[in-house]
Formats: sequence, C-alpha cells, structure tokens
Amino acid sequence: MNRIIRIGLTFLFALVFSVGVEAQLSKLPVEKMSDEQLVTLLAQQQLLGLTPARFEIEASTRGLSQKQILIIREKMERMDPFMISKTMSQLKEKEIDPNGMRLPVRSQRPDKKEVDSVLQIFGSDLFDKEGISFEPNLSLPTPSNYVLGANDELLIDVFGLSEKTAKLRVSADGDIRYPNLGPIRVMGLTVEQATSKISNALSKIYPAIRAGQTRVAVSLSQIRTIRVTLVGELNRPGSYALPSLATIMHAIHAAGGPNEIGSYRSIQLIRGGKMIADFDLYSFLLKGDLSTNLLLQDDDVVRVPAYKKRVAVKGAIKKPAIFDLTEADSPASLLDYAGGMADIAFKEMVRVKRLGATAREVLTIPAPQLSQFKLISGDTLVIDSLANRYSNRVQIGGAVYYPGEYGLESFTTAKALLEKAQIKESAVLDRGVIRRYQNDLTPTLVQFNVKDVLNGKSSLALQKDDSIHIYDQSLVKQYQYITIEGEVNQPGIYPFLKGMQIQDLILTASGIKDGAVLKRVEVSRRIRQKDQLADSLQYTVVRTIDLDSGYQVNATIDVVLEPFDVVYVRRSPLYRNQSNVVIEGEVKFPGKYALRSGKDRISNLLDRAGGLTQFAFPEGTILIRNIYTGNTPSDTVIRSLKYALLDANTSMQVPETEADNKKIAEADSIGVKLISKQLNSQQKRVALDLTEALKRPGTSADILLEDGDIIKIPVEQQTIQSFGAINYPQQITYKQGMSLKNVIHASGGFAANASKKDVYVLEANGRVRSTTHFLGIRFYPGLTRGSEVYVPFKIRKNPLTKGELVGITTGLLSLAGVMLAIINTLK
Repeated sequence: MNRIIRIGLTFLFALVFSVGVEAQLSKLPVEKMSDEQLVTLLAQQQLLGLTPARFEIEASTRGLSQKQILIIREKMERMDPFMISKTMSQLKEKEIDPNGMRLPVRSQRPDKKEVDSVLQIFGSDLFDKEGISFEPNLSLPTPSNYVLGANDELLIDVFGLSEKTAKLRVSADGDIRYPNLGPIRVMGLTVEQATSKISNALSKIYPAIRAGQTRVAVSLSQIRTIRVTLVGELNRPGSYALPSLATIMHAIHAAGGPNEIGSYRSIQLIRGGKMIADFDLYSFLLKGDLSTNLLLQDDDVVRVPAYKKRVAVKGAIKKPAIFDLTEADSPASLLDYAGGMADIAFKEMVRVKRLGATAREVLTIPAPQLSQFKLISGDTLVIDSLANRYSNRVQIGGAVYYPGEYGLESFTTAKALLEKAQIKESAVLDRGVIRRYQNDLTPTLVQFNVKDVLNGKSSLALQKDDSIHIYDQSLVKQYQYITIEGEVNQPGIYPFLKGMQIQDLILTASGIKDGAVLKRVEVSRRIRQKDQLADSLQYTVVRTIDLDSGYQVNATIDVVLEPFDVVYVRRSPLYRNQSNVVIEGEVKFPGKYALRSGKDRISNLLDRAGGLTQFAFPEGTILIRNIYTGNTPSDTVIRSLKYALLDANTSMQVPETEADNKKIAEADSIGVKLISKQLNSQQKRVALDLTEALKRPGTSADILLEDGDIIKIPVEQQTIQSFGAINYPQQITYKQGMSLKNVIHASGGFAANASKKDVYVLEANGRVRSTTHFLGIRFYPGLTRGSEVYVPFKIRKNPLTKGELVGITTGLLSLAGVMLAIINTLK
C-alpha cells in the first residue's frame, strides 16, 4: 500500500511541476487514478470533508473541469471510509505538506507561532482563525443591484389570468430564450431592469400584462461562477472562481488575506482598467462599515498594494499590535484603534521609539500633544504603567486589630492612626517603630513610646509611605512549654499555662496508665540565676513528688509548674503485662499459654500442654522468637535456603560469566524474600534441641521462654533432602547410620562444579553443621532424620583480559624501575 501511494505521489508531483498549475490539473487523468492516489490528490488540495456544493466550487477554483469533478464525486461515493482514514494517517506519518503544491486555492493560512515578544499585525487574525468565512449567503433574496451575466439562471413566474413558470439560463451571448417569444438580452442588466424588460417582452404573448391582470416576477434560481484575479501582497494571489454574489472581503479571505507587507487600508477593486473602489479593512474591523465592500463581477481585479505606514503600539494598552496608518492618522487615532490605554497606564505622556537615519531615537510626547504629533513608518509607541508607589499612603501592622493601608489626609498623626487601627491588649506599649524613607529613599527607623503617643504626652506627625509596627508580647518572648513523659496515656509537649499544677498536666495528658506509680513523680526544672556569672556544676533542680492522694483540688500537694518543666511518671517495678507463648504441632493441648514467671522453660510448657503425642518428632522442633534489634533475616537461615531455591531437577553448569554469577546472586535475593514471607520482620529462628531439654530439664538446653515465642513440633520425618551442586537432587529415605556420602551417592554424586569443602547440613531443628578439615582430611557432618544436605556451587571469577594483564605487568615494571632508581641513589 505504501508503495502505491509513493508511486502515486511521484506521478502527481511530476505533473504538477511540469506545466502551469491550472493547465496541469485539468489534464490529470482522474478516471485512471487508484483510490489511494485520488485521496492523496484531494488531501493536497484540501478538498476532503466538503459539502457537495462547496466541493464543486472549490474544485472549480483549483482548475478542475466539470467532467473531472463529476468523476471524482462518483469515485468518492463508492470509496470505503476506512480506506480514506488509513490513507490520511499514512500521509500524516510521512509529513507530506498539504500546501506543497503552489495552487491558487482557498485554504487556511499556516498557523502562526505565538511569541509573546512579537506583535501581530492588527486584523491578521481575521484570516488565521478557523470557522470565519465571508462567503455570500445564497439563501437570501437577490440584491436589486445584482448585474446579470452568462450562466445565471432566472426563475420567471407569470401569474394572474395566465399561470406559467420557467427557468431560463443566460447564454454566453447574454440572452434568455423564452418559449414562443425569442431571445431577450439581459446581460449587463440588474435584476430590477431585467424584470421590466422581460415584462414588456412577455406582454406580446400575454396581453393581460398591460392591463395589470397578469404580473411577472423574476428572481435568480442559480447564480453563475465568476472569474476574479487577485494580485499584489496577498498570501495566495491568483485567479479564483467565485460565486457571482461574492464581494471584495470574500475574495480577500479566499486568498488568505494580506501578507506580511500587504496593506489593510487600501484594497483596490479594478474593473475595466479603472479603480472603482478603495476598500479600507479597518472601517469594517473598527466600525463595521461595509459600504465600499462591493459585489464583484467577471474579470474584476482585486489588488492589495504594500503598506505605506506601519506603527507598533505596546505596553499598557488594551490591544497591543502593529497597525496600518494613513497620512491623516495621529497617535491619538492610533490609541483609539488599539482600544485605548489600559487602566494601569501612565497617561501623562507616551514614549515613541523611532528608527532614525543613523541610530535609534526615543521621543517623549505629552498627552495634550498626541493629536498633533506626526508618526512615521517603523515607529513604536510605548505606553508605560504607573509606578508601584503611592502618593498618600501610610501603613500599620503588628499587634493591632485593623492592620493595613490608610490615607495620609485622614491620619496625619501616629495617635490618630493607632486609635483607628485599635491596639491589641498583647501589644508592647513601651516601644513602637516607624519605618520611614528619607529624601534619598534611604530607609530609617523612628522609635516612639506607644503609651505616650496614645496619652498625648508626645506628638508624632506622619509622612508619606510611613509604616508603623507595634510589637506583640507573645512574639517577642520564647515559646513556653512543659513536657510530661512516662506512664501517661499521651506523653509529649504541651503549652505552658500560668498557674498550671502537676495534677493539671497529668489530666491534660489523658491520665495515667495502669502501671503508673504516683508516689515517685519527678519534676525537673531549669536553674535560673540571671545575676550569677560564676559557673555551677548543678544544671537542673529535680523534685520528687508524692501524688498518691489523687487529683483533688484540696490535696496537700500543691506543685505549681514553671515554663520548661519536665514531669516523669514512673512505672511500678512489680507491674507486668501478661506474657504469652504459643505451642503448635504434636502436643496434646496445643494453643496459647500465659507465662507464670520469667523462669518458665520449654519443659514446663510441655508439661502444661500434656506432653508430646506418639507422632511427635522432637528432633525437628523449632523455636521462633521476636527480636527488636533489626528486621534482617538471619544470615545462617538465608544461607541454608540459598541453594534450595535453585531448580532441583536442573544440573547447573559452572558459572563462568557475569550472567551466571548474577543467577547465583539472585538465589540469595530470592532467599531473603522467602524468609521474609515465612517470618515477619521481627522474628528469627532459634536452634533448639528438644530431646536434650527433656532429658535434662533446667539446663541450658531447656531454654527460658520469652513473650511471643512460638514452638512448632512437627510429625516424625523419614527422609533427607539433597540440594545444590549434585547431579540429581532428591529426597532419600533415612536409614539408621546413613552418612553424608551415602546421600551424595544416592543423588548421583557431586556435580563437576561442586564445592566439596563447603558442604553443610541443616538439621530439622535449624542447627547448621559444616564440613571440617584436619591435616588435609575432610570430615563431613553426620545426619539425622529430616536433615537437608547442601552442596554449594563453585563461583569462578572472570579471567583477566589481555588489556588488564598488560596494564598490571606495565605497572609492576614501572614500580621495579622506581625501586632500582631509589637503590642506586642510596648507593
């Protein structure tokens, strides 16, 4: 499909640039084009998506013949909409410029990039915006001044004593031929003149017309297409086929409007070699005046000359832009075109930046002289904004109820402004300040006594831009707080309130906890010796308070707190929360048990649980204990699962590459995830020998229990599992006296990449036993039921490259040379 479109485009472009545009379009073999080629052509000409009536007008404008238009319409009706959409998408992907053919067609102008620093020509957006059209309304009554021409179709209605209706087209000679009457020349006549002439002619066959008993009405049923030429500074000049009701504005819009140097003030209509209208676009844009927007006729010429004077206006203006001016325009009229100055504009004067003969110039125009100043092309009017200053402002802020800005005329003294702003009760009355600017705008501070000003003891006059600030006592003092810690429901920091007692603070902290002791409540207090300069070894005063009497107001204890005190409520040494442990698996009464003391052991718990069942496997008992020193799983447990996570049915090759090493490393990360899934972040597995604990209760093997311990006693296991670098990892039935070598042999022996010296065994209770060595002899650990045998892989490091070997050799030789030089120097 892409190849077909590419061939079609090549064919079309060859035709486009070989001859004149209109001539080559009329010669295009549209009847032989494929659907893709036809859609491409219509996309180039922007003829897709138009109504049938609009399509016929636009296609005729682009030089296509009526026969070609008819063929295209028939093909388009048969086309698959999906194919059209697909072809358009392919054209968009190839970034084919739809304006690549330089044809005199009506289309939207390319979008202009919006740049804040670049002003647009006033009126240019009229031709850039989509949806704006100046096409004539063909459904309106025919204008009385409409001049008839060839191909106009007239509707002649005879009514009264005689009834007849006829549609007659004006021939190329300018005549219409009424049945049984002969030709009537109407070319060059208005509709009103043609109606009178046709009535006189029809009176020959309808005598009642003269008596007024029969009347004749003439109207246009279909208008003709006229050919108009647009020249000059337009975006798309050329020859256009337009409806005969088109005006100058319609023609200019069809040509995309004036270009960058085209005039908006003098659009000339030339007919028969004479200029019959000079259309000013600003009259329409600013006043809505279309009196000179005349109807066009066949062979009219619309000419847009270059602008004569352009002046830019920017700054504090409502419509900053570039304006076309006439010789009669002044800065005052230019400001009117721009909508007038903005509200924030400095209206006393306007600055003009001018391009002088040898350098740029700046001129200043006072406001009264705007109507007399003469502008030249290239000038830029700059409207300044008002300066950010006030001529009569004073301000007040701080500890007042109504801060803000005030007018100096109403408040000439500090007393009047303070009384209006209303001083707060927390205000510092001994001192206030005024921020004042000197004549050179240097800021200074003027201090005053607020109380004296309010009492009238001192008078303080205000000046422009004075700013009074009243200090707030709460903001000039350090924030005061008290702290309570220990056995209260909500320990923390609380605001200090004068007169607060220790009982009030405890209640503010939502009371004490169940295990709190009120006999030994401590209060630590800062030492405040402002007048003493010598250092002291004592930094804090600590008082122990007995609050066992409770929180009564009439209590004998009356401790008033001071700022920054810290209160400690201690916990009773005999108070303990219930401690629980869980035993699961093969015991007679599994479940949760409360510890009776801190000396309960495994054996005690088993006695309370009714002892082991007949299916219990004590050698596989595990203990899970909460830890609070971190949340990383035990390295031993991770290592024990490292190779168990590898595929037991796959014999892994020797890792000689980084990818292989990475695969082994991923086993570690998977092990971490597995352990984290089985145990929470505050649990670890503790190795336990339950058999020894039951044989020797009270010894170190009989572990003391802690809160949160979980004991799991599994059923008896009959197998041993092998993992890692062996040829066939599997489960093997355990036999009394079985050795590690027996397990390796039953699993197919060591793999070629096995690390035999690092073999270890993980017993069912979590204990890890490693291979030992003595005098070069390797001693493998023994086995018990439920054990797991792990054979690690050898992890080979990547060999040094030739470049690395050369670098190391060169470094060693250089070092040797330096050493020899040092030795020779010492000799």
